[in-house]
Amino acid sequence: MPSSNRTENEIQLRILATSDLHATLRGFDYCSEMPLPGLGLDGAAALIGQLRRQVRNSLLVDNGDFLQGNPLADLFAEPVRDRLHPVVAAMNKLGYDAAALGNHEFNYGLPALRHAIAGARFPILCANIAMLGGELPVASTHILLERNMLFPSGRQQPLRIGLFGLIPPQVKIWDRRNLEGRIEVTDMVDAARVTIAALRAEGADLVIALCHSGIGSTNAPTGSENMAGQVAALDGLDAIVAGHSHDVFPATPSLSEGTVPMVLPGCFASHVGLIDLRLRQNDDGRWLSRGCAAALRVADHVGPRNLRLSPEAQAVRKASAAAHRATRLKVRRPVGRTDVPLTSHLAALPGNAALAIIAESQAAHVAAALRGTPFERLPLLSAAAPFKFGGRGGAAHYTNVAPGPLAIRNVADLYIHPNRIAAVVVTGTELKAWLEKSAEFFLRVVPGQANQPLLNPDIHASDFDVIHGVDYQIDLSASCGKRVVGLSFGEDRVEPAKRYVVATNSYRAEGGGDFPGAQPANIVLEDRIMVQDVLREHIEHVGTIRGPRHYPFAFRTLPGTSVLLETAKAVRAELPCRTDLALEDLGEGGEGLVRLRLRL
Repeated sequence: MPSSNRTENEIQLRILATSDLHATLRGFDYCSEMPLPGLGLDGAAALIGQLRRQVRNSLLVDNGDFLQGNPLADLFAEPVRDRLHPVVAAMNKLGYDAAALGNHEFNYGLPALRHAIAGARFPILCANIAMLGGELPVASTHILLERNMLFPSGRQQPLRIGLFGLIPPQVKIWDRRNLEGRIEVTDMVDAARVTIAALRAEGADLVIALCHSGIGSTNAPTGSENMAGQVAALDGLDAIVAGHSHDVFPATPSLSEGTVPMVLPGCFASHVGLIDLRLRQNDDGRWLSRGCAAALRVADHVGPRNLRLSPEAQAVRKASAAAHRATRLKVRRPVGRTDVPLTSHLAALPGNAALAIIAESQAAHVAAALRGTPFERLPLLSAAAPFKFGGRGGAAHYTNVAPGPLAIRNVADLYIHPNRIAAVVVTGTELKAWLEKSAEFFLRVVPGQANQPLLNPDIHASDFDVIHGVDYQIDLSASCGKRVVGLSFGEDRVEPAKRYVVATNSYRAEGGGDFPGAQPANIVLEDRIMVQDVLREHIEHVGTIRGPRHYPFAFRTLPGTSVLLETAKAVRAELPCRTDLALEDLGEGGEGLVRLRLRL
């Protein structure tokens, strides 16, 4: 803000924010053992240092999902006495003033979470969780920080800054096994309204929300997942940091008076959110807002040279050095080999070997676990979805395992989430509805037309379940709910009332994604073992992956019809092997992508 507009009684407070770090301490991919340009807290740290030095008064906050997301996070999830979690150690070094809990903080269970945050030299916040059954709190509802503000003249005056965190209530579903009977989670807007009032009553001059939630709709119902927009509209709030959805906001810097500034700073430390508040102190000591600015700063412009020079970047690297070495050592351990590429470049299309081996490993584990139970004789199916499929993660966010030896890092690349193995029993009706929901991943096409977009941008690839063990076609010309045709199990048509066991993961079985039949009441198996470990053990057992012997779905033939999709350029090495698909390389697509045409 222009210094000429400042008076003796005005200050500028800069709020710097990160969100959805997912343990990305360095711009390094442990799965591919390759750099991740533009990502990593070390690069963001250099930028944070620059932005801090530009102003007299600043605050650094994180909006949650900082403890989970890569092999380093998995390695350090297990509580070890006297061991400081490397993510917390790095955040301590950077001098974070506060952090909110995100939903992924609960993935490893409450003991792991308590141990990880015990070493934090900054408050951990969440206003809409309540502990049950005598459980000790894992976070403070809110905090009132008193910071001495420096005026242009050099004099100081205390400012009381209220901060609170919010988390989507759906965390109760996503981590039911870890949280059921131990935590209650309430609506974010209701909790925010109460907490803002409490902070004002305690004397807060300024109130900031760390809302681990996407912006969402202004008319989204109570209890929705993405509610930051509705929280921002509450009286008494001065600024809000949103997150969770991995989006970026605002797209361009905004300057305003009378509105609550909001930032949503991407993910993996790709951006640093910046909110500048201009505050004026009246004669009675009250602080009033005189305007605000909100913007994002891209962290990748600092470059390797600046990383060497920046003390903040060096501090993050030093704090994570031992963890970085230990993680790289672990992920190199060999587990087997593959004769076929295991990639997610074409995971939206039939015949994906990566999804097939995940489904195969899940089915093998569930079959053994259910032996001797009443469910042993039911038909066994297995659902798998692509987790790394571009999108908000960009052109580098794909699984890409070449034929040859396999190590732990490749297993982590194939299955990135800390989900446990699970199984549900569904009826034939629920099974078809499950597949119909998955088919919403595709847009409806017009028969006979060329070059139509294939993928629905509003559906995440992680909600595209391919269920192995059955055969079916997807008719892209049909409306949603009527696309799955020819559904059969072996030579038999899937009957509405017949029951089937579906091997899946704990997130899906507990209701994540809201798939028909995938709900806690239908769970028949939920082991403590992670799907990633199930996959590793299966690969060690089979020795060599030779590709799918059978693949469940195909697109229904539509003569004269073609669709377009964009994927990573690395797909070009895979195309000669995919003669089963009528694919054509059309050249460059979006940034870092290639455009393909598929003839139906």
